[in-house]
Amino acid sequence: MGQTVVIFGAGAVGLAAVMAAKLTPARMVIAVDLVTSKLIKARDLGATHTINANETDTLAQIRSLTDGFGVDRTMDTTGNIQVIKTMIDCAAPGGLVATVGAPKKGQIIEIEPATWLTRGISYMGVHQGSSDPQEFIPYLVQLWEDGRFPVDRLVNTFSYKEMREATDALRKGICIKAVLLWDE
Repeated sequence: MGQTVVIFGAGAVGLAAVMAAKLTPARMVIAVDLVTSKLIKARDLGATHTINANETDTLAQIRSLTDGFGVDRTMDTTGNIQVIKTMIDCAAPGGLVATVGAPKKGQIIEIEPATWLTRGISYMGVHQGSSDPQEFIPYLVQLWEDGRFPVDRLVNTFSYKEMREATDALRKGICIKAVLLWDE
């Protein structure tokens, strides 16, 4: 039986995390976002469940999906303090929570140490993937070449003359990662 994972934020980083979680024996991969089109993309890339945080109580929904237990691994890619609090609250006993998205400098999350001790939660910050790029990037390239990590499905290209259209597509959730091409 695999672990349960929830990823908050279905942008480029969050969707890459969904694809990575799909490569593990995780039995449940939950993506949380505010934009329906991003959640559809998350499902397409390997999320077993999606939650639109605009439409439901995210914590209650995660607890329902996990029979009240919580998730084994949580990741926040938004940097939003309220989202980080929810991420921590949905962790199962012994769970690992990780912040990838950086909150604004000076923002603080209050915790109750007794609760953390009794739940056995570990919290970590992740910077630049917390990996050795010399090893990890070739590994990711190999996964992509093997068709197991389709990161190119997150990219939409635009001519540099279409910068305004690219920005609009990002704001509307039509595309995940806009890349401008200087082809002229």
